[in-house]
Amino acid sequence: MGTGKFADEARHELEFIGEIPPQSCEKRGKDPTPAKTPPNLTPGSDPAAHHARELAWKHYEYGRYLAQSGWLERATKPLDRAIHLWPDEARFYLTRGLVRFDLGRREEAVADLKKAHGFPDSWVQRRAADELELMGEPVNGD
Repeated sequence: MGTGKFADEARHELEFIGEIPPQSCEKRGKDPTPAKTPPNLTPGSDPAAHHARELAWKHYEYGRYLAQSGWLERATKPLDRAIHLWPDEARFYLTRGLVRFDLGRREEAVADLKKAHGFPDSWVQRRAADELELMGEPVNGD
């Protein structure tokens, strides 16, 4: 892999999601443990879809890590990748919506939170509805 800022960021992301060995993570004092396995995944008849979901979950975990570390702008890319790989996971939209709101991207945040609210996951629906209400946005076309 090359050198420079973008190469370092790419290496860090690949180490975090477990795609390359974490030796440089250890040198920087980071936890080299790969991301957790996504919930409710059972290997089915489509191994490619299963792998895409696992990879999406790793990108989601990396995006959350970046956001919690205060790197909000950098957090959007792995969250975008997670949604691209697994567009049917409400938590991804909720998290990206909260990050976008913190970045001052209100319209994009509202769109993500409304998308998250549309999934049949009760805690995500409630959290998205609460956030939209705090923003003064209608929920379900109210």
